[in-house]
Amino acid sequence: MESAGPLYHFGPFCLNAEERVLLREGRVVPLPAKALSTLLVLVRNKEHIVEKDVLMEQVWPNEFVEEGNLAQNIFMLRKALGESVEGPKYIETVPRRGYRFSHSETRSDYNTEVPLALAPTESNGRVRSNSHLIAVLPFVNANDNPDLEWLIDGLTESIINTLSRRRELRVIARNSVFHYKGKNVDARQIGRELGVDSVLVGTLNRMAEALTISTELIDVRNGWQLFGRTYRRKFSEMLETQYEIATEISAAIQADFSGVEESRAFPHHTVNPEAFRVYLKGRYYWNKYTDEGLQKALECFREAIDIDPLYALAYAGLGDAYFRMSNQCLSPRQTLPKAKAAVLRALEIDSELPQAHA
Repeated sequence: MESAGPLYHFGPFCLNAEERVLLREGRVVPLPAKALSTLLVLVRNKEHIVEKDVLMEQVWPNEFVEEGNLAQNIFMLRKALGESVEGPKYIETVPRRGYRFSHSETRSDYNTEVPLALAPTESNGRVRSNSHLIAVLPFVNANDNPDLEWLIDGLTESIINTLSRRRELRVIARNSVFHYKGKNVDARQIGRELGVDSVLVGTLNRMAEALTISTELIDVRNGWQLFGRTYRRKFSEMLETQYEIATEISAAIQADFSGVEESRAFPHHTVNPEAFRVYLKGRYYWNKYTDEGLQKALECFREAIDIDPLYALAYAGLGDAYFRMSNQCLSPRQTLPKAKAAVLRALEIDSELPQAHA
């Protein structure tokens, strides 16, 4: 996140973009790296609304994270800046959209303020280059069976998650692509709106235990098909199938696999199809953003853990559910310790798991 004008002054604070440090009257204000990244995005886009999806993509490039992680960063920033939701001095919440840094006297040492949202970045803050940008659009329910929605959404998210761990690939976050779910919009148009090189579209049909998954990778610039295949599998093979799809998509766009260990390319998952099925249902309910959905998500994640006690993603899901409950329906004192314990357990099982690190 380097800038030609790396010092931003507001109130008693000075934000040094080059050194990645926040000072208050010359003293360092301790903040996690991701919270600092969030603040940099907001400050560089001062007086402009930064949509949640854009903010998440800039702070967690090439990672699959959920909105609760962003909310936690905003909470830490407000605490560090000495403000609250009710009386914001710097960070304004724009309901259902995002956040805005609204301190009118903010200044930088140089007049070169380019919105960070326009520049893709690495996690270390440097501008990313030579990366292939891809959007995995929500798969279509081929037979309009509402009972399949959890499976279809889960397949889409699993492919996003797996592709995001590939070197030289930048994958659009879930929240951005699911904005188009159910909309009759041309895939290339969506790709242009998202600013990607290619889009993956697909359909899923299920008859009893038989799955038919059709995929097509489209070049946004010219409409050429870069890859296309139909997979006919048993439901019990769903886990291996989403890995297979991700691998073949990566090969089609010649993603660089060098330096990517197998454990990172294929994150720790379960080998138990039933645990995987229950986990996908948990994520489906979690994404409903309702109290009832969160309770069902908890039940699903716990069931997945009962089936496979070493299922890191299920522990991460459990942590996500407890954290969202702390913001939505239950006391943080009651839920945050449980969220922390679940995340720590996920990291014990898989230290590379991005959902647990976020």
